[in-house]
Amino acid sequence: MIRRALILGSLLAVVAVLFSAILTISGITTSGSDATFGSTIPGGPVLAPLTTMGGDGDSSRSLIVSSERIDPDAEDSPGRTHEVFFPNTDHELHVYHIRGREPGSTMLIIGGIHGDEPGGYLAADLYADLSLRRGNLIVVARANIQSIHHNTRGASGDLNRRFGGYDDGQIDQEIAVVLEDLISESDVLLNLHDGSGFYSPENEGSRRNPRLWGQSVIIDADGFTMPEGQRCDLLSTAESAVARVNGLIIDSDHHFKVKNTLTFDENSTHREQRGSATFYAVSEVGIPGFGVETSQDIDRESLRVEYQVLVINAFLDEFGIVPDHPRFALETPALRYIAISIDGGPSMIIENGGSLNVAPGSSVEITHIEANYERGITVDFEGKGGFNDLGRTFRLEGDTRVRVNKDKYPCGSVLLVADASLAGVRGSPNVAPKETSRVSIEAFRIALNGRWTWLRPEETLRVLWGDELILDDPIAPATGSYKINFRGFVGNQNNNDGEDRGYTIFTAHDLLQRFSLSPETERYEIRAELGGTIFARSFVEIVVPRLEYVLIQPEDGPILALTEGDTIDIGPTSSLKVIDVVTIPRDSDPVTVDLRRLTGSGGTDDRGETIQLGSELLKDHDLPGHDGLYEITVRRKGLQIGRVMVRFDAPGGGQQ
Repeated sequence: MIRRALILGSLLAVVAVLFSAILTISGITTSGSDATFGSTIPGGPVLAPLTTMGGDGDSSRSLIVSSERIDPDAEDSPGRTHEVFFPNTDHELHVYHIRGREPGSTMLIIGGIHGDEPGGYLAADLYADLSLRRGNLIVVARANIQSIHHNTRGASGDLNRRFGGYDDGQIDQEIAVVLEDLISESDVLLNLHDGSGFYSPENEGSRRNPRLWGQSVIIDADGFTMPEGQRCDLLSTAESAVARVNGLIIDSDHHFKVKNTLTFDENSTHREQRGSATFYAVSEVGIPGFGVETSQDIDRESLRVEYQVLVINAFLDEFGIVPDHPRFALETPALRYIAISIDGGPSMIIENGGSLNVAPGSSVEITHIEANYERGITVDFEGKGGFNDLGRTFRLEGDTRVRVNKDKYPCGSVLLVADASLAGVRGSPNVAPKETSRVSIEAFRIALNGRWTWLRPEETLRVLWGDELILDDPIAPATGSYKINFRGFVGNQNNNDGEDRGYTIFTAHDLLQRFSLSPETERYEIRAELGGTIFARSFVEIVVPRLEYVLIQPEDGPILALTEGDTIDIGPTSSLKVIDVVTIPRDSDPVTVDLRRLTGSGGTDDRGETIQLGSELLKDHDLPGHDGLYEITVRRKGLQIGRVMVRFDAPGGGQQ
């Protein structure tokens, strides 16, 4: 019997939810012998240690920015690691390693190798936050960040001609060496571009002919022979992916075609491709490499990005890499505010379009940029420094515009006004020196699950039950002997002095609900206090995630959506599979589905498992006092947010 269960059938909403679950593993077919390469193919999808920096092994050129693995001590643990090569230079290279919960192939996605081809780097950027059920990704969304900022093909030549030993002493060559190392860690490469016109094997006019590149998937040969004697059919794999994509594109003029540059051939008309990343992948590393070209003649960039996403998803499917939550969204880049420090003092906030009067000769540093994007953001002091001046210190000599870009797109700006009337008032722009007993707050500084955010007075930060918070020193234009008090939390258990900076606040169990400002919701107050006076406050609202439904498919039956507390009865010899889980809010991931009472596996997530009552072990895991009744729990950060039940005792199975 199913209580309130919904039989979803072929509803479009469920198709979207199940997209990642129904991807099939098709692999690479092999036939023919078209090319060979010099080195051996990697033995499996193993990521090299993250301190590997290139041919010279110099680990000083990179910085591990963040690691969000389930088990930080295990290199093969599922999760995401963010690494930066050449940090604090105009050539920063951000690399994201994403590991799935199940082993599988590793795909390297490179975007922005040409800086004037936004369809590629904007699409690649969408995959840096992906979570994977099976397989691994390495994402380099902006291989040539300086060229992206200037919207040029290459700041010092063509980066996609520097692979395989080419060396002219340019910084591009150092970037190419890092990318070569990443290729060697992968099982397949996608190199994303925007190309001219529309490729066609037939001459259909000046903008659609064999010489053009747009709307094509590029291969260097029909296939090639691997060192172990296997032969990889690039053409069949590319044609299979293109067929999937074209079935989703309504405008037939925008359909993709496969373009073979015949790069290995002695008489190839594209011998310049022998310095490309895809040719290096095929000829030197021995893995399939594909170029993806969307047409620059398609004016709408968001449509080009959409087409790139379709192609990437098709290749993920081809190589059996299963995403948890594929997404596609493009917002207009917008600056919220800049945090700026004067003469080494506390940072102050200037909103987009605002200005700040500063004494001439002051030392000025941009310490933070808050925008609606995290990656691809740069800040430029006009007339000073390079194209990205975040964290650099400059002497203010005159009025200076500070501009913020997201890739090549303007986000906003602020104006620093050199105000001679403030001469001698160092570190305190716009105001006279204040008494140390007087203080104001520009913004509270809070770490939410290890990531910093800024909360202005009277604003509300919404978090999920189970999230972790840490209060830090606020952004303030003056100092004082004040306290930051999270009402409802006791930091110092021995002496509750109201000072809560530096403590980890576990929202699931550290808060006293009687201090909530609302009986209907958990809403707490953060106060900046001085001598019992509240001079600034903000709010934290805790949203409790809940289970919307669990998608379960009984043996040979329809997919069912079980809501909280539902029970499904099936026969003792039948089986079932948990397909996926949907929570409210949707961004309450990562969540896990626990079938341990059914399987005794103790795994981290049991979605995709086929469950059948077939051993004493299974029978011993039913709920106490409920013979044959088993529990499926859904958890976030180890905290249960919902459950459904299954009973293996209905004769012959079936649903009611």
